[in-house]
Amino acid sequence: NNLLRRLQKIEKALQKAHQALQQRRQTAELTAPHTLPQAETAKQQQVGEAFRLISRIFQDAMDPILIKDLSGRVLDVNAEVERVYGWTREELIGQSVKLLSPPEWRERTENLIERCKRGEEVRNIEVVRWNKAGRRFPMLLTLSLLTDSLGRPQSIAAIAKDISALKQAEATLRKKNALAAIGATATEIIHEIANPLNGMYTTIQFLEQHVAERYEQTDDILLPTVQDLKSETNRLQSLLQELRSFQPAT
Repeated sequence: NNLLRRLQKIEKALQKAHQALQQRRQTAELTAPHTLPQAETAKQQQVGEAFRLISRIFQDAMDPILIKDLSGRVLDVNAEVERVYGWTREELIGQSVKLLSPPEWRERTENLIERCKRGEEVRNIEVVRWNKAGRRFPMLLTLSLLTDSLGRPQSIAAIAKDISALKQAEATLRKKNALAAIGATATEIIHEIANPLNGMYTTIQFLEQHVAERYEQTDDILLPTVQDLKSETNRLQSLLQELRSFQPAT
């Protein structure tokens, strides 16, 4: 929930920054070369301050943020994009954003851009990206269509979050659950086998003791057979002991 709120906050800030920039440009075009009235000058200064503040949020954000045109070419990136992906800002600007996607994910990337351009919600989509060195990592991606003051699409903001740690935690939890299931199964098996096996072992010991007296008087194979049974029973008890190591701690 905290991650989603942070991504939404950044998305809104980028939208405001883009609209503020458009307003600055329009104001400059309408007023130049005339002198602005004092109230308009103050308003323009406020817009400029807001734009600088939001630009700082863009640059200092802890998550990678990339601005691309409607064709998918990179217009700007923040410092976190450079750190996460390994390419410099200069290397990325003008390149297709598909550069950041492994080959098998590039069609998916293009489809997400088209969905965003159509006004569809593209929020918290799990994708795979790679860095300049070729290392792959899972990302949670949100695309936001940036418009001018008249609502016309101008560019797209891509906000991403590396969820490698989250995926590792999920894998650990799955492993823990699997071990718990194995432990429960082991407990059931031990319960079903241990008691009958103990009874068998006691019976075999009794047979061994009485057959041994007869074996001294005859050469039949009964005693070796009983001893073989005892040996196999011991082996089963050892296996049960190993199985107990899978039981959950109490």
